[in-house]
Amino acid sequence: MTEAAWLLAGGITALLGRRLFKRLARLTEQYPEDVYMFLQPLNWEDFERDRALEAGEFDHNYGSGWCGSGRFAEGRRRRNLRARIVLDREYLGRMDYNLALLELSNANDRRVCGRWRKDQARDSQRRLETAAGMEKEATALEREAEQPENQPVAQELKCCAARIRAESKKLLAEDAEYKTEFETHARIMAEARSAFREFRSPARWQLPKLDCLSLLLSLDRLMVLPVRPVVGLWQKGMPELLRLYQQAREKALAYGVLYRNDDEISKRM
Repeated sequence: MTEAAWLLAGGITALLGRRLFKRLARLTEQYPEDVYMFLQPLNWEDFERDRALEAGEFDHNYGSGWCGSGRFAEGRRRRNLRARIVLDREYLGRMDYNLALLELSNANDRRVCGRWRKDQARDSQRRLETAAGMEKEATALEREAEQPENQPVAQELKCCAARIRAESKKLLAEDAEYKTEFETHARIMAEARSAFREFRSPARWQLPKLDCLSLLLSLDRLMVLPVRPVVGLWQKGMPELLRLYQQAREKALAYGVLYRNDDEISKRM
C-alpha cells in the first residue's frame, strides 16, 4: 500500500513538474497582431468527431458497453477509456494553451493601451482647446461683420467665420471619433480578457484531474479501479467548459478583428 502511494505521488509530481516546465518554456508575451502564429492548431470538427461527450455515447461506441465478460474485454475497455481521457486532455490542453497565449497578448496590449490613453487624453485636450479658440475667433469675426463700419466686408467676414467654425466642428468630430475608437478597443479587449479567464479558471482544475485519471488507469494493472466513477469524473464539468471555450473563441475572434488577424485565429482555434 505504501509503495503504491509513493508511486502515485511520484507520478503526480512528475506530471505537474512537466506541465510547469512546458508553461515556463513555451509561453511568451506575443504582440496581438502576430500571436496567431504561436497558437496550437485545434480543428473543432475533428474534436467533436474524436471525443465522446457523454458516458452513454462511450458505451455505444464500443458496442457491448460494460456488460462484456472476460479479462481481455475488460482490459480493452479500460484502454479505450484511458485513450479517450488522454485525447480529451490533449484537446483541452491546446485550448488552455491558446487562450493563455491570447491572455498574455491581451496583457501586453493593455499596457500599450495605458500609454495610448495618456496620449489620447493629451491630444484630446489640445484638440478641444484649439476648437474652443477657433469658436471664439469665429464669434469675434461675426461680431465685427455686424459693425456699421465693416459693412463693405461683412460678407467676407461671415464666410471666414463659417469656415473657421466648420474646421472647429471637424476637429471636435475627429476628437469624438478617436475617443470612440479607443473606448471600443478597450471594451473588446476587456470582454476578451474576461472570457479567457472564465474558461481558464475551471480548466486549471480539469487538466490535472484528467492527468490523474489517466495515471490511475495506467497504474491499475489488476483492473480493480471502478470504471463508472472514473467515467463520471472524466465527464464532470466538460460540457460547461466547452461552452465557455466557445464563448472565449468568439471573443478572441472579435479581438482579432482589431488587428486584422481573426481569419488566422479562426483557422487555428
